[in-house]
Amino acid sequence: MRPKLELTGETAISVDDAPARQANSNLAVISVPGKYAAIEASYALDHGLSVFLLSDHVSIEDEIALKQKACDAGLIVMGPDCGTALIAGTGVGFGNVVRSGPVGVVASSGTELQEFTCLMNHSGSGISHGLGTGRRDLSDGVGGLSTLAAIDALEADSATEAIAIISKPPGEEALKRVARRLEECGKPAAACFLGLSPDSVSSAWRFKICSTLDDLANAALGLVGSKPATDPGEQNTEVQE
Repeated sequence: MRPKLELTGETAISVDDAPARQANSNLAVISVPGKYAAIEASYALDHGLSVFLLSDHVSIEDEIALKQKACDAGLIVMGPDCGTALIAGTGVGFGNVVRSGPVGVVASSGTELQEFTCLMNHSGSGISHGLGTGRRDLSDGVGGLSTLAAIDALEADSATEAIAIISKPPGEEALKRVARRLEECGKPAAACFLGLSPDSVSSAWRFKICSTLDDLANAALGLVGSKPATDPGEQNTEVQE
């Protein structure tokens, strides 16, 4: 969770060439037409690189295969159709410039991830890492493979004190898998499954279920011992490449 990002001034022409030029790299950013994306992502995983997969039109079969391959190798696939991540303060894709802080966030939607990071920034707190998963990750078909991998990574990360999960309503089985993982997690967590009523999920879970991103931000602040902001101020919308 502490990647070293460098600009070498040279252009790599293949996945083989890039790690040779920049040996500390551990993340491949892939944005090619969907019919080629799975091939390139699989090749990157073979080279020990986690994948930020901006491409869409990737079949669900390919998505499952890529994510299972990543899990088996201790890596993560963010995507497909993932436009936003924040890794140790560095934006990948589109992201807002926000404070570093103790809250790690896992989100299946880039816009919700950006909004949550802004809310934390306005509060005076900040983000350790923001990890996208792709919109289908918490479907029962995919089973939350990248969400689970992201929770593993944040649990192991020394800069992360609490974990926030953001998603549209998940599949029933995927929700159970994520809930079990959060129950076992050594760090406190809160979740917002947008459109899913908190009353419709188990009241026995130790982690908090929130209805809105504002509620989730306040819950996350509570988990790290901060008070909710009373005046969020002006939103920071500066975008970085």
